[in-house]
Amino acid sequence: EGTLRRATELPHVEPYMEVTTAFVVPDYLRGEFRTLADMTAHRQLRVGIVANGAGWDLSLDKYPNLQVVALDSAADFFESDPPVADALVTSAEVGAAWTLKYPEYTVVKPTDIDTRIPLHYYVNEESQFEEFVANWLELKHRDRTFERLYDYWILGRDDHKAQQRWSIIRDVLHWVD
Repeated sequence: EGTLRRATELPHVEPYMEVTTAFVVPDYLRGEFRTLADMTAHRQLRVGIVANGAGWDLSLDKYPNLQVVALDSAADFFESDPPVADALVTSAEVGAAWTLKYPEYTVVKPTDIDTRIPLHYYVNEESQFEEFVANWLELKHRDRTFERLYDYWILGRDDHKAQQRWSIIRDVLHWVD
């Protein structure tokens, strides 16, 4: 995953997309995560953050009821028994993928957090490959490939209508529409 340090130190082309910081929480706790203030008002809350992952740079130290738990991987959050944290800070997009494997969890984006992290391809500076990747990314943005793939894989939208299968009753006898 990207971090601010990596984004400033390594040569890269323009970002191909931005991801949004969010929390993955057990589904029954989703109501407690409407805002960061709501999260910390009620009780001590343990928040898992993968080292150098999305949310690593998020400033959470101003919330005294929030305890940050450093994790080696996001899998540690889902597979530990007892749970190591009440919530996992990650990107909404990565969190959505995890909730497919662990459907008892959900992704929540508090309304008072609007942190976006750009995703880049890192390439050698001033090379033909850098120019190729930059041009390819520009074309994919213009033809909306990234948007269509994001809508399909992250948001679950399918712009293709499924065609009905051929049917004797409908297509030959015309008994139904």
